[in-house]
Amino acid sequence: MTKKRIILTSLVGTAAVATIAVSITLAWYGASNLLTINTFDLSIAGNTTLKISTKRDLDSFKEEITASELKEDFLFEPVSAMKRSAWMDEQKDMPVFYDYAGVRHTSGFFSKKIYLLSSLSYYVSIDVEDGKTFFNNDSDANFARAQSLHADMKEDNPDTQVTINEIQDRLDNFKKCIRMSILVNIPDHYQYYVIDPYKEGITKYGGMLDIDGDGYYDTYEKRNAHDIGKIDHYTKVFGELNNEELIVYNNPINSLRSDSVNRSPEEWFYGNCFEGAQDLRAYTYNEQASIANGLEIAEEESISFDDLRSNDSLIKIPCYQNVVTEIVISVYLEGWDRQCINDTMGASFDSKISFKLNGGIV
Repeated sequence: MTKKRIILTSLVGTAAVATIAVSITLAWYGASNLLTINTFDLSIAGNTTLKISTKRDLDSFKEEITASELKEDFLFEPVSAMKRSAWMDEQKDMPVFYDYAGVRHTSGFFSKKIYLLSSLSYYVSIDVEDGKTFFNNDSDANFARAQSLHADMKEDNPDTQVTINEIQDRLDNFKKCIRMSILVNIPDHYQYYVIDPYKEGITKYGGMLDIDGDGYYDTYEKRNAHDIGKIDHYTKVFGELNNEELIVYNNPINSLRSDSVNRSPEEWFYGNCFEGAQDLRAYTYNEQASIANGLEIAEEESISFDDLRSNDSLIKIPCYQNVVTEIVISVYLEGWDRQCINDTMGASFDSKISFKLNGGIV
Protein backbone atom coordinates (compact mmCIF):
# COMPACT_ATOMS: atom_id res chain seq x y z
CA MET A 1 0.00 0.00 0.00
CA THR A 2 1.43 3.37 -1.00
CA LYS A 3 1.05 6.66 0.82
CA LYS A 4 -1.92 8.60 -0.52
CA ARG A 5 -1.95 12.06 0.95
CA ILE A 6 0.06 14.91 2.42
CA ILE A 7 -1.93 17.18 4.70
CA LEU A 8 -1.36 20.83 5.42
CA THR A 9 -3.84 21.54 8.17
CA SER A 10 -5.02 23.89 10.93
CA LEU A 11 -4.27 27.17 9.20
CA VAL A 12 -6.31 29.63 11.23
CA GLY A 13 -6.63 33.30 10.34
CA THR A 14 -7.96 36.04 12.59
CA ALA A 15 -7.98 39.75 11.92
CA ALA A 16 -6.12 42.24 14.03
CA VAL A 17 -8.91 44.81 13.71
CA ALA A 18 -11.13 45.52 16.69
CA THR A 19 -13.35 48.56 16.09
CA ILE A 20 -15.18 50.37 13.32
CA ALA A 21 -12.91 53.36 13.89
CA VAL A 22 -9.99 51.27 12.73
CA SER A 23 -11.74 49.19 10.11
CA ILE A 24 -12.89 52.11 8.01
CA THR A 25 -9.41 52.38 6.48
CA LEU A 26 -9.41 51.07 2.95
CA ALA A 27 -8.98 47.33 2.95
CA TRP A 28 -6.49 47.21 0.10
CA TYR A 29 -4.15 49.78 1.52
CA GLY A 30 -4.98 50.18 5.20
CA ALA A 31 -2.12 49.18 7.49
CA SER A 32 -4.68 47.91 9.98
CA ASN A 33 -6.09 45.30 7.60
CA LEU A 34 -3.96 42.53 9.03
CA LEU A 35 -4.39 38.83 9.67
CA THR A 36 -2.37 36.54 11.87
CA ILE A 37 -1.66 32.86 11.41
CA ASN A 38 -2.10 31.04 14.70
CA THR A 39 -1.14 27.48 13.76
CA PHE A 40 0.17 25.77 10.69
CA ASP A 41 0.68 21.98 10.63
CA LEU A 42 2.00 19.86 7.80
CA SER A 43 1.78 16.11 8.13
CA ILE A 44 1.79 12.91 6.14
CA ALA A 45 -0.72 10.13 6.69
CA GLY A 46 -0.07 6.54 5.72
CA ASN A 47 3.23 4.72 5.27
CA THR A 48 6.65 6.13 4.46
CA THR A 49 6.55 6.15 0.63
CA LEU A 50 6.53 9.95 0.65
CA LYS A 51 8.33 12.08 3.23
CA ILE A 52 8.53 15.79 3.83
CA SER A 53 10.88 18.39 5.30
CA THR A 54 11.66 22.10 5.53
CA LYS A 55 15.30 21.32 4.61
CA ARG A 56 17.13 19.44 1.86
CA ASP A 57 19.11 17.40 4.39
CA LEU A 58 18.14 13.77 3.73
CA ASP A 59 18.24 12.97 7.43
CA SER A 60 15.57 15.61 8.10
CA PHE A 61 12.78 13.99 6.07
CA LYS A 62 9.94 12.49 8.06
CA GLU A 63 6.20 11.89 8.04
CA GLU A 64 5.14 15.06 9.83
CA ILE A 65 6.20 18.67 10.25
CA THR A 66 4.77 20.18 13.41
CA ALA A 67 3.16 23.60 13.80
CA SER A 68 6.12 24.84 15.82
CA GLU A 69 8.43 24.16 12.85
CA LEU A 70 6.29 26.12 10.39
CA LYS A 71 4.86 28.93 12.48
CA GLU A 72 6.28 32.34 11.72
CA ASP A 73 5.58 35.74 13.24
CA PHE A 74 3.97 37.85 10.52
CA LEU A 75 0.72 39.54 9.57
CA PHE A 76 -1.45 39.15 6.48
CA GLU A 77 -2.25 42.18 4.35
CA PRO A 78 -3.64 42.33 0.80
CA VAL A 79 -1.02 41.79 -1.90
CA SER A 80 -1.22 40.64 -5.52
CA ALA A 81 0.31 37.90 -7.64
CA MET A 82 0.29 40.19 -10.69
CA LYS A 83 3.43 40.64 -12.81
CA ARG A 84 4.37 36.99 -12.32
CA SER A 85 6.29 36.86 -15.59
CA ALA A 86 8.75 39.44 -14.22
CA TRP A 87 10.13 36.97 -11.68
CA MET A 88 9.29 33.71 -13.45
CA ASP A 89 11.41 34.67 -16.46
CA GLU A 90 14.33 34.85 -14.03
CA GLN A 91 13.25 31.57 -12.38
CA LYS A 92 13.28 33.03 -8.87
CA ASP A 93 13.21 30.47 -6.08
CA MET A 94 10.42 32.33 -4.24
CA PRO A 95 7.26 33.94 -5.65
CA VAL A 96 7.04 37.74 -5.60
CA PHE A 97 3.96 39.67 -4.50
CA TYR A 98 3.15 43.32 -5.23
CA ASP A 99 0.88 46.14 -4.15
CA TYR A 100 -1.55 48.00 -6.42
CA ALA A 101 1.22 50.19 -7.84
CA GLY A 102 3.51 47.27 -8.64
CA VAL A 103 5.76 47.80 -5.61
CA ARG A 104 7.19 44.55 -4.26
CA HIS A 105 6.02 43.34 -0.84
CA THR A 106 8.27 41.32 1.43
CA SER A 107 5.69 40.67 4.15
CA GLY A 108 1.95 40.29 4.61
CA PHE A 109 1.68 36.72 3.32
CA PHE A 110 2.73 33.16 4.18
CA SER A 111 5.39 31.70 1.89
CA LYS A 112 7.52 28.68 2.79
CA LYS A 113 9.87 26.28 0.99
CA ILE A 114 8.84 22.66 1.46
CA TYR A 115 10.73 19.60 0.24
CA LEU A 116 9.29 16.25 -0.80
CA LEU A 117 11.12 12.93 -1.05
CA SER A 118 9.53 9.86 -2.56
CA SER A 119 10.78 6.28 -2.82
CA LEU A 120 8.81 5.98 -6.07
CA SER A 121 8.28 8.35 -9.02
CA TYR A 122 4.87 10.00 -8.76
CA TYR A 123 2.99 13.13 -9.74
CA VAL A 124 1.43 14.99 -6.81
CA SER A 125 -1.73 17.12 -6.96
CA ILE A 126 -4.16 18.87 -4.60
CA ASP A 127 -6.83 16.66 -3.05
CA VAL A 128 -10.10 18.61 -2.93
CA GLU A 129 -12.50 15.69 -2.56
CA ASP A 130 -14.65 15.17 0.56
CA GLY A 131 -13.47 18.30 2.32
CA LYS A 132 -9.82 17.26 2.38
CA THR A 133 -8.83 20.78 1.28
CA PHE A 134 -10.83 23.84 2.31
CA PHE A 135 -10.81 27.49 3.33
CA ASN A 136 -13.87 27.92 5.54
CA ASN A 137 -15.35 30.77 7.52
CA ASP A 138 -15.02 30.67 11.29
CA SER A 139 -18.71 31.41 11.80
CA ASP A 140 -18.52 31.84 15.57
CA ALA A 141 -15.65 34.32 15.34
CA ASN A 142 -17.33 36.20 12.49
CA PHE A 143 -20.58 36.42 14.44
CA ALA A 144 -18.74 37.84 17.44
CA ARG A 145 -16.98 40.31 15.14
CA ALA A 146 -20.34 41.29 13.59
CA GLN A 147 -21.81 41.92 17.05
CA SER A 148 -18.89 44.18 17.95
CA LEU A 149 -19.15 46.14 14.69
CA HIS A 150 -22.90 46.50 15.07
CA ALA A 151 -22.52 47.85 18.61
CA ASP A 152 -20.03 50.46 17.34
CA MET A 153 -22.41 51.47 14.56
CA LYS A 154 -25.34 51.78 16.98
CA GLU A 155 -23.28 53.93 19.31
CA ASP A 156 -22.42 56.31 16.49
CA ASN A 157 -25.84 56.16 14.86
CA PRO A 158 -28.71 54.70 16.98
CA ASP A 159 -30.97 54.68 13.90
CA THR A 160 -28.69 52.48 11.80
CA GLN A 161 -30.55 49.95 9.68
CA VAL A 162 -27.60 47.58 9.34
CA THR A 163 -28.19 44.25 11.12
CA ILE A 164 -25.76 41.84 12.74
CA ASN A 165 -26.65 39.15 10.20
CA GLU A 166 -25.97 41.51 7.31
CA ILE A 167 -22.55 42.31 8.73
CA GLN A 168 -21.74 38.62 9.21
CA ASP A 169 -22.81 37.83 5.66
CA ARG A 170 -20.28 40.38 4.44
CA LEU A 171 -17.55 39.02 6.71
CA ASP A 172 -18.23 35.51 5.43
CA ASN A 173 -17.32 36.67 1.92
CA PHE A 174 -13.73 37.00 3.10
CA LYS A 175 -12.78 33.47 2.09
CA LYS A 176 -13.37 34.41 -1.55
CA CYS A 177 -10.28 36.62 -1.69
CA ILE A 178 -7.94 34.01 -0.16
CA ARG A 179 -5.46 32.42 -2.54
CA MET A 180 -2.99 29.59 -2.29
CA SER A 181 -0.10 29.20 -4.70
CA ILE A 182 2.48 26.50 -5.36
CA LEU A 183 5.84 27.20 -7.00
CA VAL A 184 7.50 24.05 -8.32
CA ASN A 185 11.23 24.67 -8.53
CA ILE A 186 12.93 21.68 -10.13
CA PRO A 187 15.03 21.37 -13.35
CA ASP A 188 12.97 21.27 -16.55
CA HIS A 189 9.74 21.82 -14.62
CA TYR A 190 9.61 25.35 -13.28
CA GLN A 191 5.90 26.01 -12.77
CA TYR A 192 3.64 28.27 -10.73
CA TYR A 193 0.06 27.40 -9.82
CA VAL A 194 -2.43 29.87 -8.31
CA ILE A 195 -5.47 28.31 -6.63
CA ASP A 196 -8.57 30.47 -6.14
CA PRO A 197 -10.71 28.09 -4.06
CA TYR A 198 -14.07 29.82 -4.61
CA LYS A 199 -13.46 31.43 -7.97
CA GLU A 200 -16.23 33.65 -9.33
CA GLY A 201 -15.42 34.95 -12.78
CA ILE A 202 -12.13 36.57 -13.76
CA THR A 203 -9.99 38.72 -11.48
CA LYS A 204 -8.30 41.52 -13.40
CA TYR A 205 -4.97 42.82 -12.14
CA GLY A 206 -5.82 46.46 -12.69
CA GLY A 207 -8.34 49.25 -12.91
CA MET A 208 -9.35 52.56 -11.33
CA LEU A 209 -9.06 52.93 -7.55
CA ASP A 210 -10.11 55.36 -4.84
CA ILE A 211 -7.06 54.86 -2.63
CA ASP A 212 -7.46 57.84 -0.32
CA GLY A 213 -11.16 57.21 0.27
CA ASP A 214 -12.35 60.67 -0.77
CA GLY A 215 -15.08 59.19 -2.98
CA TYR A 216 -13.34 59.87 -6.30
CA TYR A 217 -11.14 57.68 -8.44
CA ASP A 218 -7.53 58.80 -8.03
CA THR A 219 -5.91 61.08 -10.58
CA TYR A 220 -2.41 62.21 -11.41
CA GLU A 221 -1.09 65.57 -12.61
CA LYS A 222 0.54 66.26 -15.96
CA ARG A 223 1.80 69.53 -17.37
CA ASN A 224 -0.20 70.76 -20.38
CA ALA A 225 1.83 70.33 -23.57
CA HIS A 226 0.52 73.60 -25.06
CA ASP A 227 0.41 75.75 -21.91
CA ILE A 228 3.37 75.06 -19.62
CA GLY A 229 1.71 77.01 -16.83
CA LYS A 230 -1.32 74.74 -16.77
CA ILE A 231 -1.53 71.44 -14.89
CA ASP A 232 -4.01 68.87 -16.17
CA HIS A 233 -5.47 65.96 -14.18
CA TYR A 234 -5.86 62.44 -15.55
CA THR A 235 -7.63 59.43 -14.07
CA LYS A 236 -5.02 56.92 -12.96
CA VAL A 237 -5.32 53.31 -14.14
CA PHE A 238 -3.42 51.08 -11.74
CA GLY A 239 -2.11 47.56 -12.08
CA GLU A 240 -0.52 45.39 -14.73
CA LEU A 241 -1.10 47.05 -18.13
CA ASN A 242 0.49 46.16 -21.44
CA ASN A 243 1.02 49.82 -22.42
CA GLU A 244 -0.22 52.91 -20.56
CA GLU A 245 0.09 54.97 -23.74
CA LEU A 246 -2.90 53.06 -25.15
CA ILE A 247 -5.25 54.55 -22.54
CA VAL A 248 -7.96 56.75 -24.09
CA TYR A 249 -9.35 59.67 -22.07
CA ASN A 250 -12.52 61.73 -22.22
CA ASN A 251 -12.14 65.51 -22.01
CA PRO A 252 -12.88 67.27 -18.67
CA ILE A 253 -16.45 68.40 -18.07
CA ASN A 254 -16.15 70.58 -14.94
CA SER A 255 -13.43 72.89 -13.69
CA LEU A 256 -13.97 72.10 -9.99
CA ARG A 257 -15.15 69.32 -7.71
CA SER A 258 -15.78 69.00 -3.97
CA ASP A 259 -12.77 67.94 -1.94
CA SER A 260 -14.33 64.89 -0.37
CA VAL A 261 -17.46 62.82 0.14
CA ASN A 262 -18.79 62.56 3.69
CA ARG A 263 -19.61 58.99 4.72
CA SER A 264 -21.40 57.48 7.69
CA PRO A 265 -19.81 54.48 9.47
CA GLU A 266 -22.21 52.21 7.55
CA GLU A 267 -21.10 53.69 4.23
CA TRP A 268 -17.45 53.27 5.22
CA PHE A 269 -18.10 49.66 6.16
CA TYR A 270 -19.80 48.86 2.87
CA GLY A 271 -17.49 51.07 0.80
CA ASN A 272 -14.34 49.98 -0.95
CA CYS A 273 -11.53 51.36 -3.07
CA PHE A 274 -12.94 49.76 -6.24
CA GLU A 275 -15.94 52.10 -6.19
CA GLY A 276 -15.70 55.83 -6.74
CA ALA A 277 -17.00 58.74 -8.77
CA GLN A 278 -15.22 60.12 -11.81
CA ASP A 279 -13.43 63.39 -11.15
CA LEU A 280 -15.03 65.42 -13.94
CA ARG A 281 -12.42 68.17 -13.75
CA ALA A 282 -9.96 65.53 -15.04
CA TYR A 283 -9.43 63.69 -18.29
CA THR A 284 -11.42 60.56 -17.38
CA TYR A 285 -10.60 56.99 -18.34
CA ASN A 286 -12.64 55.63 -21.25
CA GLU A 287 -12.40 51.87 -20.72
CA GLN A 288 -14.25 50.78 -23.85
CA ALA A 289 -12.26 53.04 -26.16
CA SER A 290 -9.02 52.06 -24.45
CA ILE A 291 -9.66 48.35 -24.98
CA ALA A 292 -10.53 49.04 -28.60
CA ASN A 293 -7.23 50.91 -28.83
CA GLY A 294 -5.35 47.79 -27.71
CA LEU A 295 -5.06 48.34 -23.95
CA GLU A 296 -4.89 45.09 -22.03
CA ILE A 297 -5.18 44.56 -18.26
CA ALA A 298 -3.61 41.29 -17.13
CA GLU A 299 -5.96 38.64 -15.79
CA GLU A 300 -5.31 36.21 -12.97
CA GLU A 301 -4.43 32.71 -14.17
CA SER A 302 -5.99 30.60 -11.44
CA ILE A 303 -7.45 27.17 -10.79
CA SER A 304 -10.58 26.70 -8.69
CA PHE A 305 -11.55 23.77 -6.51
CA ASP A 306 -14.28 22.96 -9.04
CA ASP A 307 -11.65 22.88 -11.79
CA LEU A 308 -9.61 20.37 -9.78
CA ARG A 309 -12.65 18.22 -9.09
CA SER A 310 -13.15 17.97 -12.84
CA ASN A 311 -9.46 17.48 -13.65
CA ASP A 312 -6.97 16.92 -10.83
CA SER A 313 -4.15 16.82 -13.39
CA LEU A 314 -4.33 20.61 -13.71
CA ILE A 315 -1.69 20.54 -10.98
CA LYS A 316 1.14 18.07 -11.52
CA ILE A 317 4.18 18.19 -9.27
CA PRO A 318 6.78 15.64 -10.41
CA CYS A 319 8.42 13.76 -7.53
CA TYR A 320 11.13 11.50 -8.92
CA GLN A 321 12.40 8.46 -7.08
CA ASN A 322 14.81 9.44 -4.28
CA VAL A 323 15.20 12.98 -5.68
CA VAL A 324 14.42 15.94 -3.43
CA THR A 325 11.60 18.06 -4.90
CA GLU A 326 11.40 21.72 -3.87
CA ILE A 327 8.06 23.52 -3.79
CA VAL A 328 7.00 26.82 -2.24
CA ILE A 329 3.57 26.97 -0.61
CA SER A 330 2.09 30.47 -0.27
CA VAL A 331 -1.18 31.68 1.23
CA TYR A 332 -2.14 35.30 0.60
CA LEU A 333 -5.01 37.73 0.06
CA GLU A 334 -5.43 38.75 -3.58
CA GLY A 335 -5.88 42.51 -3.35
CA TRP A 336 -7.39 42.81 -6.84
CA ASP A 337 -10.19 40.41 -5.87
CA ARG A 338 -13.36 42.49 -5.53
CA GLN A 339 -14.10 40.79 -2.18
CA CYS A 340 -10.90 42.19 -0.65
CA ILE A 341 -12.70 45.26 0.70
CA ASN A 342 -13.70 47.05 3.92
CA ASP A 343 -16.60 44.83 4.90
CA THR A 344 -14.50 41.65 4.95
CA MET A 345 -11.90 43.15 7.28
CA GLY A 346 -11.75 41.43 10.63
CA ALA A 347 -13.11 38.12 9.31
CA SER A 348 -11.71 34.78 10.47
CA PHE A 349 -11.19 31.51 8.64
CA ASP A 350 -10.00 27.93 9.06
CA SER A 351 -8.12 25.98 6.43
CA LYS A 352 -6.75 22.59 5.53
CA ILE A 353 -4.66 21.80 2.44
CA SER A 354 -4.10 18.21 1.28
CA PHE A 355 -1.87 16.87 -1.46
CA LYS A 356 -2.33 13.47 -3.08
CA LEU A 357 -0.39 11.12 -5.31
CA ASN A 358 -1.78 11.36 -8.82
CA GLY A 359 -0.31 8.67 -11.01
CA GLY A 360 3.16 7.33 -11.64
CA ILE A 361 5.73 9.08 -13.82
CA VAL A 362 6.54 7.03 -16.88
